Amino acid sequence: MKTTVSAKNPTLKKQVHKKSKSPKIGVIICDCGGQISEKIDVDILAKNANKLENVVKVKQMSNLCSKKGMSQIKKEFS
Repeated sequence: MKTTVSAKNPTLKKQVHKKSKSPKIGVIICDCGGQISEKIDVDILAKNANKLENVVKVKQMSNLCSKKGMSQIKKEFS
């Protein structure tokens, strides 16, 4: 999402560029179409990732190396 600063809203610039005190982290866990999820319990991995400091979103997805997967990442985290 793009934000435009105009003369009508000069304070917007300060809001857009203000840095957060702590980072917001998103975690994407790909099961690689079953190749990883056969070896690693991705549900437990996601549960533990949610407990980490500054993690605001954890998403389990599949086949993220594909074109469709890349689109899913952009949609989910934009």
